[in-house]
Amino acid sequence: MAGSVKSIISFALTLLLAFSAAASDPCVEFLEQHLEDSGWEQKCIEWLASFGVSQQPSGAQSMESGAGAASATSSVRHLSASNLTLAENNQNEAFIAADPTSSRVFAISKTYPFENGLFAAYSMNHGTTWIPSKIAVGPNGSIPAGRADPWAVFGDTGRLFISYLHEPNVDDSAFGIPAGKIPTVVAKSEDGGVGFEFVEALEPNGFTDRGSMAIGPGGSVVGSGGSIAVGSLWVIYKDAIAGSIVVRGAALNASGDPITNFCGLGTGYFCVEQTIAENEVGQRIPRARRGWS
Repeated sequence: MAGSVKSIISFALTLLLAFSAAASDPCVEFLEQHLEDSGWEQKCIEWLASFGVSQQPSGAQSMESGAGAASATSSVRHLSASNLTLAENNQNEAFIAADPTSSRVFAISKTYPFENGLFAAYSMNHGTTWIPSKIAVGPNGSIPAGRADPWAVFGDTGRLFISYLHEPNVDDSAFGIPAGKIPTVVAKSEDGGVGFEFVEALEPNGFTDRGSMAIGPGGSVVGSGGSIAVGSLWVIYKDAIAGSIVVRGAALNASGDPITNFCGLGTGYFCVEQTIAENEVGQRIPRARRGWS
């Protein structure tokens, strides 16, 4: 086999080992399937060692003796892929978020064909096992009915926030959302996605699309009534009626919760708003409408 081909295969093996644990002896398995040349086993081991990947030859045992003796194993961790939904039809527009403070992971997606509710799953052990569920089914649920464009983000205190488009076929007047409207809904979870609480509907009487979120520091800003923001939550979406892109911001307190009326304008949590409007020649121009200083 040409040397260049062997080099390519060796490089592919290294990538494989870097992100998964193949067999207990991946070099040997690699040789048996591809190179058919026993002389490449030691070369493979030596080459992998240069990248910090530890691997002993086939059948080799640890040189330690006594209580510390054990069989040689690869130093690479492996997380298997999981079919979280186990459902028919398509689930797409998926998003996943990891809690920086713990082992919790949360995944969310829409279902297709469109139906009331979103698919969600949470893990409490770095994704080893998952608990699937359907959320935002409405009406009369803990959060408004969901349709599409789900997003998720953890804050640095472990709060989980999600956003999604409202299902227009559901009347969620209890949350200030009439039937036939598609606002971007924001909800939060205190327990990594086990349960959710409604935060706010952005453009409750409008039509939005393509929402997404980001979370970050706020720099210890003093707001209305002396409240102090140490973080911020941002949502961006398309206002389908105006044909513009809208950015909304909410202040977060030290616990990671949104602060109501932070700007003193009586506008709920997301009191910062900036619109990117289309002018006559199609250029995007920012227009600050509200904000804190």
